[in-house]
Amino acid sequence: MKKFYVLFVTVFLTVLFTGCLTLPEQDMQAKLDPRIGVMKADEALSTWGTPTSTIQGDEIFIYEWNASKTGSYYNSYTGQYDSYPLTEILRLTFDKKTKLLTAYTYINR
Repeated sequence: MKKFYVLFVTVFLTVLFTGCLTLPEQDMQAKLDPRIGVMKADEALSTWGTPTSTIQGDEIFIYEWNASKTGSYYNSYTGQYDSYPLTEILRLTFDKKTKLLTAYTYINR
């Protein structure tokens, strides 16, 4: 009976904490979803700095920020640390007349 209780508690806590963790994409979504139609382009610039690129359209403009990093992990097969590239892209679309955020894309891989 004690083994069953320990197993139950372990599984319960694992499920609980796994469900409570949020991914970076979810964090960015929670931050930007309520800002659609509210955030001005100037606010985006003051928050994220100068964009990596800007695209001008007839009715919209897009600010894009790109960041590349390197992650690492321990490879138990080789007994060494290996590295892998990480890319983070934030693309914000604004209405040209109102300068309000209309859409966004966030990629973190």
